[in-house]
Amino acid sequence: MDYAMLVVIKLAVMYLLFVWGDFGLQSAWMAMEKGKSYEVLFYHAVTANAPIMLLWAIPEMDMNIVPGFAIEIAFSLSALGLVIRIVSHALIDALKARFYVLKSIKMDQFCHVAVDAGLILLGFV
Repeated sequence: MDYAMLVVIKLAVMYLLFVWGDFGLQSAWMAMEKGKSYEVLFYHAVTANAPIMLLWAIPEMDMNIVPGFAIEIAFSLSALGLVIRIVSHALIDALKARFYVLKSIKMDQFCHVAVDAGLILLGFV
């Protein structure tokens, strides 16, 4: 498998885990309070990244999406990569929920995906 395809697959897996954590695990209270309290914002950033921590538990996976076509992909999420991800998540969400710099959900999502792409390309994942 070529490098570009590997990056795209890793980014897709990370985005799905991110969506699960950012939207699925966030309570209504947390969504309302993260713009008012840095403590709640930190809790949200950690909670939102909880599914990403699964990449430590499952460092290698085989995906048989199409019969006869198997993809083997390995994740090597480093502790520094996870810290960068949690801190950047808190900063991006603060720019949206507290300082209103990021005006739309699309811009917010783009920033999160850009961080993931950078982590993948720099070898943190």
